[in-house]
Amino acid sequence: LIDELDGRRALVYLDPAPGTPTCAFTDATACNWQDHTLVLDTGAYARGAVLYGAQGAVQSTERPMQSITCWYVYAFTFPGGEIYAE
Repeated sequence: LIDELDGRRALVYLDPAPGTPTCAFTDATACNWQDHTLVLDTGAYARGAVLYGAQGAVQSTERPMQSITCWYVYAFTFPGGEIYAE
């Protein structure tokens, strides 16, 4: 999913192969899975915890504190769990 952290878009996903949660800042506004590749609307894509640019080169990635992903994993693990306060 693409969420907002500190006023910036962040890509949060659970890699299907090892089940590893990952979070990275992005310019993308949408994404979808194609087999084990997460394709972003910017042309970039992710395999594992590695992001690649549209041309296929490894992309330098700025990541927030990875402890943030724990809340997303919690919501994924416990259906009905919420990570937002109203």
